[in-house]
Amino acid sequence: MPPPSPLKVRGAYLHLERRRAEQLGYPSPCWPELADTHACYDACAEQLIAAAAEGRAEVLLGTHNQGSVEAAVAAMARHGLVPPAIAAASASSPSTSSSATAG
Repeated sequence: MPPPSPLKVRGAYLHLERRRAEQLGYPSPCWPELADTHACYDACAEQLIAAAAEGRAEVLLGTHNQGSVEAAVAAMARHGLVPPAIAAASASSPSTSSSATAG
């Protein structure tokens, strides 16, 4: 897995970024392989989630990659963080609600 790097990207303008780097004579800012992009994103997300769990950061992650979503949720669980939607669902569940009555 490549180390996290804020300098590497991959996205909609991938071909333009590579061409521009070549024209200007600097290394491409894009990961060469999609798997490298995902690995970097996941590693950075893990570090940010750890910082959030320690109270050193607030994090909002966005991705279209299902594997990265699953990795982020797993990282949150490892660090004792519960996604808000899951917390809300648990709080409103009749089995955990103090206002639930037998019918």
